[in-house]
Amino acid sequence: MRKAFFVLGLFFSILAMPALDWPVSPLALISTFGESQNGHFHKGIDLAGAGMQVYPVDAGEVLFLFEEKYSPLQLPSGLGSFIVLEHNRELRSLYAHLKSGSIPQDPGSISREMILGISGDTGNTTGPHLHLALFDMEFNQIINPLLALPPLLDTRRPTLEAVHLKTGTQTINLQPSNIIPSSVYNLIVTAYDVSEEVKYFCPRSLFSLEVYLNGEQKYRITHEALKERDNSLVLVQSPALSYKDYYQDQWEMSPGRITLNPGDSRLEIVIRDFAGNETVRTFLLKVQN
Repeated sequence: MRKAFFVLGLFFSILAMPALDWPVSPLALISTFGESQNGHFHKGIDLAGAGMQVYPVDAGEVLFLFEEKYSPLQLPSGLGSFIVLEHNRELRSLYAHLKSGSIPQDPGSISREMILGISGDTGNTTGPHLHLALFDMEFNQIINPLLALPPLLDTRRPTLEAVHLKTGTQTINLQPSNIIPSSVYNLIVTAYDVSEEVKYFCPRSLFSLEVYLNGEQKYRITHEALKERDNSLVLVQSPALSYKDYYQDQWEMSPGRITLNPGDSRLEIVIRDFAGNETVRTFLLKVQN
């Protein structure tokens, strides 16, 4: 039943977005929205490949473009050469790390058939790829591009490596059955999704993380959108978690705290990737005074 609600909610989210096209081919999704990257939330998706022709996700107008120059006066963004388009319904798209010199100058209106540039490795990168980001200006949010792009074939379940309970200096690595003292614990989940489009090991972030204690949902974290709050970005459709509150390490996430009182308890962790593939782990807890 929980999975049905997930799919239904995702369906309505997709209906709210315009139908977009993938900007490159072939597709190799190596980094997803909301994952931990260099001390902040990843604000888009990364598609691996050098020398690929980059097309707009939809027709639009050029809002801004920047060509990286080897000059100390260049824009300090880390995006390298990039272009920003404005589309209908106050949607903007950004294409970054383009090959230097590949962006057409003064292109004016952009059709879906026009080439915006060539994928490269300008800016701060560890290899050639295209960074794609979407901005919903109506609601002032950065949205997950996978909500609006055609679905990718993905049959592999995400990996749940470990679940820890932490209080003070004590950290408990949960097993299927556990005897633990009663306390208020910080819950830490180590998990990731693995790309099916590349041959090497390529972990990516989850789309959702749910926590149930004795059948009651305590947390549901989703990577649908990011919004600015108190001068930092927080996850929307979640308990407004900032990066420093959510990530303990690159693949270690903390949805929040749970209170364990004396007696028998059942802790259930449910993780999903964007395609809805699901991994569930259940932990039986004998909680003592």
